[in-house]
Amino acid sequence: MAAAAARIGDHFTQLVSLGRLHASMFEADRGCVGVFPVSSALLLIATCTPTITLGRFAIAAKRVVQLLQSPAG
Repeated sequence: MAAAAARIGDHFTQLVSLGRLHASMFEADRGCVGVFPVSSALLLIATCTPTITLGRFAIAAKRVVQLLQSPAG
């Protein structure tokens, strides 16, 4: 399901000329789920509780994606 959500989000952002997808986030009653492409074959799926704002959640998850994408050294 996460891969499908990422593909749909990527297709949508390209249709409206916004470029490649960086994240798909879904907010629910009891928290959020984020789907973050790390590479063409790897997704980061993260969840949080309602006490975390969507903005803070996105910033933290994108930092993790950057760490995963950086070369080991």
